[in-house]
Amino acid sequence: MKPHHSDIYNSDHNGYSTHPFILGKAFDKTWFGIFINNAAAQDWYIKNNKTSGDVDVKVLSTGGIGDMYFFTGSNPNNVTKAYHKIIGYPVVTPQWALGWHQSQWGLENTNAIKKVADGYFEHNLPLETLWADIDYMKDYKDFTVDQDTFGDLGQYLSDLKKSNHIKFIPIVDAGIAQRQESIDNYTTYTEGVKQDVFIKSGASNWYKYSVRQFTGQVWAGDAAFVDFTAINATGFWMDQLTDLDTNLTYSVDGVWLNSNEATNMQCNGVCYSDQKAESPVQWKLPYIPTG
Repeated sequence: MKPHHSDIYNSDHNGYSTHPFILGKAFDKTWFGIFINNAAAQDWYIKNNKTSGDVDVKVLSTGGIGDMYFFTGSNPNNVTKAYHKIIGYPVVTPQWALGWHQSQWGLENTNAIKKVADGYFEHNLPLETLWADIDYMKDYKDFTVDQDTFGDLGQYLSDLKKSNHIKFIPIVDAGIAQRQESIDNYTTYTEGVKQDVFIKSGASNWYKYSVRQFTGQVWAGDAAFVDFTAINATGFWMDQLTDLDTNLTYSVDGVWLNSNEATNMQCNGVCYSDQKAESPVQWKLPYIPTG
């Protein structure tokens, strides 16, 4: 689970990137697991009764189709194995990912990254991987490289890997820039529109406007978000990652997916009134999550 707040364990804050799975020990000393596979927003209330030893679990969902799975076993490992047969097995972490990684926002050019790495070498400190924040992008556009400030980054990384075996991970944001110059000239956005992979506006009169894609706002300003339930979305995303390798002239060792969901930082819901649905689903929910 990746916490959204530092005090995630308080009941009044949300978490995201979670699997709703409970693992527990029964009174007969066997173990059980419960997995509710539902993508809709949910609240889970777990209450321990110190006197009786009972654990009360209440789940509320705003909707969706919920597949419930129940697992039993003689020990927690057996239950967990059965759970992974449903959701799939985790990828084995590469050994280099367990080493020391360096990430810093505000490194304005390749020389700044080089200076950071040289500091490690000069003081004989371990370093396994360098990460690059949004600084390397051209105008904060995903899969681009600012050739004015990071045009030599790929060559530097190739030399660094040969001499010191240092890996490299660039950031990629979930939001795809949607400013006017992006609509006209930004290949990732124009190709996404062509392939119809973006989340759409809920407005019924979208045909009156030039942009049907839902507009949020992130680092890049106005942004669209890929709908990964679209059948061709994965192929589209992989093509963009290939383009990033090409633009960087370096095959990246991993990707830092920043906010791996549609995170609309600047707006409370829609950013533009003409994209607002006539009857927002938010007001049709049987209850408002967390409240």
